[in-house]
Amino acid sequence: MKTFLKTSFITFSFLLMFVILTGNNSYSATDTLSATADNTLYESAFGSLSNATGQYFFTGTTLSNLIRRGVINFNIAGSIPPGAVITDVQLELHMSKTISDSKRVKLHRITNSWTEGTSQANGEEGGGTGSQTSDVTWLHTYYNNVFWNNAGGDYDANQSASTNVDQIGYYTWSDAQMITDVQNWIDGNSPEYG
Repeated sequence: MKTFLKTSFITFSFLLMFVILTGNNSYSATDTLSATADNTLYESAFGSLSNATGQYFFTGTTLSNLIRRGVINFNIAGSIPPGAVITDVQLELHMSKTISDSKRVKLHRITNSWTEGTSQANGEEGGGTGSQTSDVTWLHTYYNNVFWNNAGGDYDANQSASTNVDQIGYYTWSDAQMITDVQNWIDGNSPEYG
């Protein structure tokens, strides 16, 4: 999920929209879910930086070539009835600041559980703040004693969707793989980590 936005950040205005059909196709519905957890993985040799409850999360590469990855989780399986058939999925984010031109921002399915924690960075939040117990970090799924298998997070190498992000505004990610991911979460075929 390495992206190349120069310290871009995206506000916490998440909409994950679904079109749902029940198993017997008796009705269809559209639902909108808000994120239940989100954070930034700040590249750090010691996993000492996080920003669980701040206003922003970041994705891209800083001017110092340090990677930032946003992680997002939704309680999909707990919000959509078992047996539902997903026909469309969209993720909408608002990009509120950038120093970069248009870059491709990719979504990847996270393959390990993580927790949001309580840290809150000050100011513009780009440098993060000291990690608190239970924060997710560059090294930790649960600070300070449970680790990712790979520094920078564990995720499916195959992207679920991507879109070009340029000027400040709202952007939508939507792809057939996102439908497959959500359907697998609802059907219990793969764990839902975000």
